[in-house]
Amino acid sequence: MTAEASDLRDRVQDALHHTYRLERELGGGGMSRVFVAQETALGRTVVIKVLAPELAAGVSAERFEREIRLIARLQHPHIVPVLAAGHIGDLPYYTMPFVAGASLRSRLVGEPLAIGEAVAILRDMARALDFAHREGIVHRDVKPENVLLADGIAVVTDFGIARAVSAARTATHHDSLTQLGTAIGTPAYMAPEQAAGDPDVDTRADIYAFGVVAYELLAGQHPFAPRRSAQQLIVAHLTETPVTPSQHRPAVSAGLADLVLRCLAKDPGERPQTARVMLDALDRLPNVYGGGDAVAMHASPQPVSHPPRPAVAVLPFANLSSDPENEYLSDGITEEIIGSLARLGTVRVAGRASSFALKGQRLDARTVAERLNVSAVVEGSVRRAGNRLRVAAELVDAADGFQRWSDRYDREITDLFDVQDEIARAIADALAAHLVTPSAPSRIASGAAPTKPVDPEAYRLYLRARHLLRTQFTPDAYHRAMALLDQALDRDPTFARVHSTRAVAYNNLAIFSMRPAHEVFPQARESARIALSLDDSVAEAHTILAQMTYGYDWRWDDAERVFERALAAGPDDTGTLMRASLFHAASSGAGGHHEAEAMRLMRRAMDLEPLSGWERFVAGTIFWLLRRNSDALAPLHEAVELAPQHGLSIMTLAGVYRDLGRFDEAVPMMEHAVELTRRNPLVLTNATALYAKTGDHARAASIADELIARSATEWTAPYYVAQALGWAGRLEDAYAWLERAVDAHDFWLVMAGGDQLSDPLRGDARFSAMMRRVGIPGR
Repeated sequence: MTAEASDLRDRVQDALHHTYRLERELGGGGMSRVFVAQETALGRTVVIKVLAPELAAGVSAERFEREIRLIARLQHPHIVPVLAAGHIGDLPYYTMPFVAGASLRSRLVGEPLAIGEAVAILRDMARALDFAHREGIVHRDVKPENVLLADGIAVVTDFGIARAVSAARTATHHDSLTQLGTAIGTPAYMAPEQAAGDPDVDTRADIYAFGVVAYELLAGQHPFAPRRSAQQLIVAHLTETPVTPSQHRPAVSAGLADLVLRCLAKDPGERPQTARVMLDALDRLPNVYGGGDAVAMHASPQPVSHPPRPAVAVLPFANLSSDPENEYLSDGITEEIIGSLARLGTVRVAGRASSFALKGQRLDARTVAERLNVSAVVEGSVRRAGNRLRVAAELVDAADGFQRWSDRYDREITDLFDVQDEIARAIADALAAHLVTPSAPSRIASGAAPTKPVDPEAYRLYLRARHLLRTQFTPDAYHRAMALLDQALDRDPTFARVHSTRAVAYNNLAIFSMRPAHEVFPQARESARIALSLDDSVAEAHTILAQMTYGYDWRWDDAERVFERALAAGPDDTGTLMRASLFHAASSGAGGHHEAEAMRLMRRAMDLEPLSGWERFVAGTIFWLLRRNSDALAPLHEAVELAPQHGLSIMTLAGVYRDLGRFDEAVPMMEHAVELTRRNPLVLTNATALYAKTGDHARAASIADELIARSATEWTAPYYVAQALGWAGRLEDAYAWLERAVDAHDFWLVMAGGDQLSDPLRGDARFSAMMRRVGIPGR
């Protein structure tokens, strides 16, 4: 040990001896000296990282500590957290848990990693980046030295430290070493914009560095391997394009190689825009762990860090009661078990709509598994006799058709709520025991939150209302459902899900233009807020608040944050996923991550609901709003095939054909949609645009007049009337109705950025003024 090193160790020990006992020095990187120590009060091993003197000389210790406090909020299984920070004289330091494992750099020495092992590490890294980026933290120094491997799991360390050093640097030192942005970091892993000294590097710099690490893991060498000096590496990052990693290692699949090269794009806008996009791309690689033609493996595949989540489908429980009216009970029990399992987070559950699409088909478990992309199937039955209830359920492994668990529950009807929770927990335990590794049971069992007692009659009223809202889409059905929900709240005003369902019902009355937004949105907001005050984990309540925040309040930045909370509460809730996707599509004019995020959320929802026409209808609408008409065709065709009587899907497909100029296909399809929806105003507006484009101006004008006449006796969304008048050529009238739409806070105004039905109105300053008032991003 040099005298300088010994002096620093003595200095650290003398300053911190009341709290820590230093054991040894691990060395460090370019930024810090690292000591292993015992925290005496708690008896735990930590590392103390002392900023390198050449960096510490230009850093405000107090400001560095403030920055570290921001980083300390990162708590994630794949991130090494910061425990404490301080300074020893003029030397800032911070502490972290000691991770008993090797760095990824040491693992790269010797035999190359099996591709399955490499992909597992990359997945863990992507999860860490995704979480940190959503918390607003950029790493800025992603490299193998900052990835630790312990018990088969990769964890990322030193998140945000580079940013903390830069932010804490005093003005007199900003120009020392190099320009801000390149003084901190490692040249071999710097994104081009970081190497060029851009002070505003964002999360996409981490994505580039991730690409460099991925290239090393897969190809066995750095993408610019011949370059050695810092200057040569920086020039390479700025000017050279690496060859595909499969050129060095042919076993790397084309899809995986393409992902790595996209991460290494010089232009940040051409990279995956979020770490979640990277993670989803890795998850879509088929057969990653077991070889095959997607990612070739060695003859004996390496073990992976952890298994994928078990996937299960809960088929609709059969109603064996003599009264067919009890269907709401069997369907409600099924839906609640799906929700309970999804809330565990460690089980991937096929969506409700796709499971219910198989109702009554009597399919074997293997066929269900193939259709819904799951590994296990839950089936059951419900029999009610008076106040007695018998619920039977079984879990079947789709791989061999064997029953892995079954049970029967004989209870009073008053115990219904508890029975559903018992079944969900039993299924989770059975999945843990039979379908995943032995380490999983504790994680699954701990995922289910205890439930609050609920009045049984309130619960049955709630189930009946949900069933009504699921199966009927008329104003009368909504009013009957609302009456049931009100009765449930009279019995149990603390039942959070009743409040959240009321919020959804009020919201949908405005979304589907049954009632003016200014009449029902405030009631939806109040119901959602009450639900969250009772139970903050109800995802749909967060979702309704988010939708109202941009769709009624026109506060887009706040809405994005509320959607993030909704997705955290319900990451597999397809309603939340699709509403968030629609929000990002409406925000896409702002550029950046919005379109990519809309695509990611949409695809996630469709993966969870492979047999649901609704998600495909919304997906087609989103593509249409993004003016990607050709891309809209496939999901809309699937939507119509899955739900041939859903008039809005047929209308949207006809509208896409219209905007592609395929009028012969569009006209009969649109007329069928008009008939199916009983001349719904939205469908009529779409028909007006079609007739105007085909030159049938008389029919276009007639429909516009019909909408105006109907608005005198029933609620008709003024935005639709404005659009119809625009296609009829009556622009002055159209702008007057557009003003009415703004005054009424018509929800669909927020889609005006991409809404092709508004094209006749776009050339006027009044339309631009409306866009500014509504706050549509980037418009």
